[in-house]
Amino acid sequence: MTENWREFLDQYQYLIWDFDGTMVDSMWMWAELDRELLLARGISINPAISQRIKTMSLEESAQFFLDEFQLRDSLQAMVLEIMHRAREKYETKIPLKPGVKQLLTDCFARGKQMCIATASDRNNVKAVCEKNGIAAYISFLYTANEVPEGKSGPGIYLKCAERFGAKPEAVLVIEDALHAAKSAKYAGFPVLGVYDAYSAAEWQQLKAVCDMACERL
Repeated sequence: MTENWREFLDQYQYLIWDFDGTMVDSMWMWAELDRELLLARGISINPAISQRIKTMSLEESAQFFLDEFQLRDSLQAMVLEIMHRAREKYETKIPLKPGVKQLLTDCFARGKQMCIATASDRNNVKAVCEKNGIAAYISFLYTANEVPEGKSGPGIYLKCAERFGAKPEAVLVIEDALHAAKSAKYAGFPVLGVYDAYSAAEWQQLKAVCDMACERL
């Protein structure tokens, strides 16, 4: 196997991109949002809480807050508040990670087909893609709440491969999260691991799980 991550990526016609932490520098924002959400209710948050919910879908994290802190909000109200707070941040504060736009541009020019598999809200992803001029490069996207297991299981990746009309081994998954990389590998997908500072503690494990890894795109 090649030791060059770009040569490795170039072997694949179909690419599944993770969004948060891979395409955009946003993981810090979720920790900030968790803190704001609870402070608005007079609750101080332990930073470990954000780590506990990072593998959850939007609905799962909202339910976690309701249960963990015995909040009186309805699940629907909590979900809507999280979505509203996140939307403002995605629209004003979240940048693409260095190298992402150029890589997407190059891949699109070479005829590669690309999609996004994410735990984020569909409208937030679309807003960032449109703002940064990359929406035309993405054929479709699936969110974690559109499959039963979210990103803790392989379903979302299999759904993408089916949409491409390709077998898992022919579709490259690009991920920064260890749990998601494991899910993709379990289903037979090759995986390119991408470093993100928020998940620095898992970087060595991520590299061990993935077929190839890079510190920046």
